[in-house]
Parts: sequence; structure tokens; C-alpha cells
Amino acid sequence: MAVRKHVLFFCVLCLLVFAACGKAPAAEAVIDAPAGSLPGFLRSLSQINDYPFYAAEYSGDYQFDAYLESGRYPGQTIAYTSQPAFACSCFYAGGDTPVYGRNFDWYEHPAMLLVARPDNGYASISMVDISYLGYDKETTPLDHPQDLFYAPYYPFDGINELGLAVGMMAVGHAEGGTNADKITIGSLEAIRLMLDYDADVPQAIELLRRYNLDFGSVPVHYLIADARGNSAVIEYLNGEIVVIEGKHPWQVSTNFIISEVQPRGADSPSGRYNRLEEALTEAQGGVSAETSMELLAGVSQSGETGTRWSAVYDMRALSVTVAIDRDYKNLYTFPLE
Repeated sequence: MAVRKHVLFFCVLCLLVFAACGKAPAAEAVIDAPAGSLPGFLRSLSQINDYPFYAAEYSGDYQFDAYLESGRYPGQTIAYTSQPAFACSCFYAGGDTPVYGRNFDWYEHPAMLLVARPDNGYASISMVDISYLGYDKETTPLDHPQDLFYAPYYPFDGINELGLAVGMMAVGHAEGGTNADKITIGSLEAIRLMLDYDADVPQAIELLRRYNLDFGSVPVHYLIADARGNSAVIEYLNGEIVVIEGKHPWQVSTNFIISEVQPRGADSPSGRYNRLEEALTEAQGGVSAETSMELLAGVSQSGETGTRWSAVYDMRALSVTVAIDRDYKNLYTFPLE
């Protein structure tokens, strides 16, 4: 695959972009937020291309500890918009270079790569659909950066500084529990919980058990993996957590409840699942980051709710390579450090 990679390094005040092969097209020129316009919690903010795709670095207290004490957003109320289900694909491949691959299939909403450095938690890289913060092609973060304060609450996939990676996919149903002794948090906030506080998969499962989950209008399950070779699909059935641990150096998840179907190899009702399972079985989980992106391209989808980003997380280098809107000729690599 002929690929032009763009490597983005986060600095304290700005993003520096380098094209690995030739000059980036004009439509993909980086636009930095105007000097002096950023609120104190943002170290940097840039528009990377005209999809639109943005990148930002967030440093400081986004009050997530306070959220976890009550399940309520500090200072204001944010409500999920009722939407049809997401359709996504995730896989973990634990070869010599463990990777986590993820397609996010949804409406054409603005996307953001967010580096978060909380005061009380692990640093992380995540991908955010910022339409949930009120942004569209006319209302942009460059014009209204203050509305990014709650961006860390909305990770759809990500990796933290210890190599824990997580992504979500819609399923037919999920019941997150109503235990009165537990705080109830949202399904995306559960991803932030794991990224901020968990070093590995067993720790993530233990922490999730302390909370009820509110899935709103979109029930989901999660694939989590770590740099130590652990992986698991996490599902919520009848108010209880169901854990499907990886039995191989790879694991795949798409949009069906795995604990109910219990597929044996590539015999699931999902063609995307089967294609990924076949490829990873043949490779015994040993695929490179480049091959991982090719696998994601092979199961990407077009149409109104097509693939909006494909992300390959390198779980040892602690970086992510992103293709936006199925443009696999232009890849963007973001290192955490």
C-alpha cells in the first residue's frame, strides 16, 4: 500500500507536523488555534484536515474524580442524544509488537485525537466524536475551544501510558445494573475510567465492577487489552458483568453479544468478525501495525454510517496511527510522549 504517513508530536504549546513522503496536500494543512485563544486546560489545539479532524492536548483537572463520586457532571448537565446503534470492529493482536485495531463506524461527525494528562491518573491518547459536545462543520473547536472542557469524558477508544487499550461496539442489548450501593456512570465515561486508572485488564475488570453503567440509547460492549498479553470482552447482561477472556494471543469483537453466540473461530453471524478472526488465526496474532491497518481497511464500511476512523494503537510504543474517513493513503501517527 502506498502510504504517506504524517507524524504528529505533541509539544507544550503547539503541534508540529511532518510529512514522511513529500508535502501534505493543501486540504490537509494543519491549522493551529489562534495564539492566546486557548482556555487554560488546553496546551494545544489544531485542525489536522478538512474532514474535519482535530487534535488537542488537555492537561489538568477535568473533575472526573468528582464525577465518579456521584455520576453527575460537575458544574453542568450533558445529555446524550438518542441515536441509532454504532457498528464497529475491534481486535487485539499480541505478537512481538502488540497492537489494538479499531474501526469506528458512525455518522459523519467531526473527530478529535485527544491527549489527556490528568492531575490524578494515567496519561492517555483517545479518539473522540466531538459532535456530542455540540460541534459540527460550522461550530468548530477553533472558534469555541472552551466547550472542549468535557472532551475527556467522551473517549470512543484509546490507550493509556501503561499500554491498556479499550474500544466499544454497539450490541443488541446491555443491562448495566441498578445496584443502589453503586454509583451509575455512562458507557463512554467507563472508557475514561479505565484509561485514567487501570494498568491492565484484571485491574480494569475489578474497577468496572464497582459501578452501574447507563448505556442511554446505545447498548455497547467493550474489548480491552494490555501490553502484558491479557485481553477480554466485557458485556453487561441482566445487570451483571460478563467477562470473555481471550484464549489466544488475539481477540476480535464486533456487534453481537459474544457470550450469547459463543462463536468457535470464524463462524459468527458477523462477516467482519469472521474476516478478522481468520486473518489473526492464520498469523497467530503476529501482525504488524501496517498489516493491522490493512485488516481494518478490509472490514471498513461505506455509506451514511460508514467507517469514520480506523485506529491502530501500538501498545508498547504508546502511539496511535489513524486513517480518517477511509483515506488509507494518508495516515496520521500520534505518540503519547
